[in-house]
Amino acid sequence: MASNADASMEALRKYYGKSDDSQMYMLCLVLHPAYKLAWIQENGWEPHYIKAAELLRDTYIILF
Repeated sequence: MASNADASMEALRKYYGKSDDSQMYMLCLVLHPAYKLAWIQENGWEPHYIKAAELLRDTYIILF
């Protein structure tokens, strides 16, 4: 049973880590009415992620 839990946690880490590289994940956070950019800033995201989120938000606003 423990090895199944370990394998599950490893899979979770693998795929959750991929969300860090996803622009769609970041865009969803920035555009979500409850989270927006403030949530990213308040939850200690690294500065380069905050800048990327700002750029993504601004690009989305310009295009749509």
